[in-house]
Amino acid sequence: MFSSLVALVTRRPRLVLVLTVVLLLGGGVLASTAFGKLQTAGFDDPASESSRAADVMDARFRGRPNVLFLVTARRGAVAALPGRSIGAGRGQRAGR
Repeated sequence: MFSSLVALVTRRPRLVLVLTVVLLLGGGVLASTAFGKLQTAGFDDPASESSRAADVMDARFRGRPNVLFLVTARRGAVAALPGRSIGAGRGQRAGR
């Protein structure tokens, strides 16, 4: 199959180039109408943890935060009970 494709490309390079340009322009014309048909929002699951967290942040801090905290545990896991209590304390102090 590839040998016949190589033979076509080497025998008719101008034809391949013209077909490529025509397909590229045709695809561009068809793609230009896609922006009006595609949605820009509505893909968030309201029941997901991240959506609920965003709702809490909006309600508690009046807007979306632009700060990210990276937490690393010295011992154990960040999700363990001591890590959670430290994180909860930091969040409460930030909200005051």
